Formats: sequence, structure tokens, C-alpha cells
Amino acid sequence: MTNEEYFEVLRDVHRCSEGQVRWFKAKLAEYGGSLERMWEMFPASAEEMFRVSGTPVFSSIVDTLIRLAKSPPQHSVWGDITVSGFGAMTRSSYPPPPVEIITQPQREKMYVIGADVGEGLTEDEIDEIEAGRGVKLAKTYSTASVRDVDTWELVCLVECQFPLGIFATLLENLGYMYNSALLGVEVNNAGHAIVKSLLDANYPALYCRTQRDKASEFRHTRDWGWQTTKQTKPIMESTWEEFIRNTPERMGSPRLASQGLTHVQKSNGSHGPQRGCFNDVLMADMICLQLLISQPVTQKMKAKITNKMKRHLANRAKKRGGRGKLNMRRSK
Repeated sequence: MTNEEYFEVLRDVHRCSEGQVRWFKAKLAEYGGSLERMWEMFPASAEEMFRVSGTPVFSSIVDTLIRLAKSPPQHSVWGDITVSGFGAMTRSSYPPPPVEIITQPQREKMYVIGADVGEGLTEDEIDEIEAGRGVKLAKTYSTASVRDVDTWELVCLVECQFPLGIFATLLENLGYMYNSALLGVEVNNAGHAIVKSLLDANYPALYCRTQRDKASEFRHTRDWGWQTTKQTKPIMESTWEEFIRNTPERMGSPRLASQGLTHVQKSNGSHGPQRGCFNDVLMADMICLQLLISQPVTQKMKAKITNKMKRHLANRAKKRGGRGKLNMRRSK
């Protein structure tokens, strides 16, 4: 489609006025005459909103993702994890708050948390990433996805740009809120600092991976956290794609569907978010699914976690005088 043909579509299909068409032409010139770039930044319809530059990684479920991304969000409770009673760091609510509670934790249930720690961007990436109102974003998001061990249903999402120390505290209290959930933090870069904070806080259910020792093929080593590599990322993507294909009703959030649509194969062969988009919530959910598969929570593990949690909370109450809690408000 040529630019002139698209201008006619704006007039005839989208009922744009001449002033709106002139504005579109001026913006189009700023983007070098690229309609694809305009569709990314200023879509005129829902179909244009989900156009991607690059090959979609989840090409077999694109129609499903579009349908789920358009669906109304589930009734949720929004709030901030706060810490009180030990000298007190208390987070006031942000617009929007970072924690979306889809399903409240239930006693005797077990949960798994996958966490993706935000990283800084290069100067070139910062120049490319702009918010809809033209404000440039300086870094990616720190995110977490919480799922029920028995049903694999999504129960909570976290998306924030907090400093590492505050994000570690948020994860700790979120884990305790969900019955000392098994917590797997991606440790490719800044995640090591989060893991250290959780170990220092004696969090009772931190994910530990087993891998073959490079020095000896007959030995295995154990280390904290989840590591996304060239070997594990295709497994993460294929597992998530199959999960959504088979049980789309368990996706749980339109945000996941939107980020799945813009997760593309780039010209250099790597997979990541298309220009101007993020995939942090998606990565956290893919980590969460891998934890559900690679380390199922057995009855023996449940008892171990429960005992460690009781001892830790008793010591914490003595030393600090309190524990984490959630301030919540209902979404409108």
C-alpha cells in the first residue's frame, strides 16, 4: 500500500478529517515516510496496533493473542507491597500501582514466582524507545509472574521500575504473601544482587538450578536463580507458546498477550521485543512456567518450606517487630 492509498483509507474507512490527515502526513515525514513505523506509534485501528516489524516468534498463536489482547481485563485488585515495623520502608501507591492481584492467595495452596530483573539500555536503545506521549524511557521494567502450582492459573503480576533493593524487598514480601512461594529470579545480570538480598533475608524457598559442571561431565553443580541462555530461551518460548495454544483461558492478563504479539525475530536472528515495545512481563511468565515444569512442588518440599517459613517469621518478628503486608485498592 502506498502512502497516498493509505491517506484515502484514513478518509474513507476511519473517517478522519482533513486536519487529521495533514497531522498524519507531518508525522509521517518525521518518521522518514515509513507507514510501518507510524502503525507502531500511532495506530488508527486495533488491527494496526498489533502489526509487528519482524517475524512474530509466536506465529502459530497470533490470532489467539490478538483475541486475548483485545479482551477486557479480569477484575483485579491493585496495590503496593509494603514493609512495616522495622524502621520502615513504606511504599506509597503509584499510578498505576506495581502489583496486580488477580486471585488472592489461598491457605494450603502452593505458588511459583518467576522474576525478571530490569536492566539499563544502551544509548541507541534509549533513542529508539519512546512512550506514546513522546517521553523517552531510560530503562526496562522489573517484573514478576505468580501462578498456582495445581492449576497453573495466573494469580498475580508485578511491573515496576524500582531500584534493586526495593524490588528485592517487594519480591520477598510477595513470596510470603503467597505462602512462601517458590521464587526463581533470572540471574543473567542484575539478578545476582536480588538473589543475594533474598539469601541475606533467609527467604525459605529460593529456586536453585542444577547444571553439568564444565570441568567434568560426570559432575553437576547447583546455583541460585534461573539463567536465560541460547539453549534455554528457545525452550522457554516453545513451552509458553504450547501452553497458550492448549489453554488460552489460563493466560490471565491482556498484558501478556500484547507483549507476546510484539515478541519478534530480529534481523540478526535474535528474539526480543520489537522497536518501541517491552517484553519484561512475558519473560517473567516464561520463567514461571519453567519453574513449574523443572521443579514441581512435592509434599516433602511443602513441609520443608512451611517449617522454614515458621522459623523465619518467628525470628523476624523478634528482631524486626513485623512482617510484610499488602495495601490494596480496587481497580476502577
